[in-house]
Amino acid sequence: MYLVAFAAGWFLARLRAKKPGSTWKPVDVDDFMFFCMLGTILGGRLGYVLFYGLSYWAERSLVSAQGARTAACRFTAVSSA
Repeated sequence: MYLVAFAAGWFLARLRAKKPGSTWKPVDVDDFMFFCMLGTILGGRLGYVLFYGLSYWAERSLVSAQGARTAACRFTAVSSA
């Protein structure tokens, strides 16, 4: 559905931008639609993580931070071979 909505919006906005007296150029519409799509995808992912998966990532971030600290402590000796 998102694809259909973005395609229809893009098509209609470009038609309107081509009309005389429009303050938008077709290139401006292209840029605007690109950032709308990017914002929709990134906002959807961020919203999903914040509302539904925050506990999962909160648990995993602590484990990965401890693992990184342990790995850094182990990598202290340099081989002199």
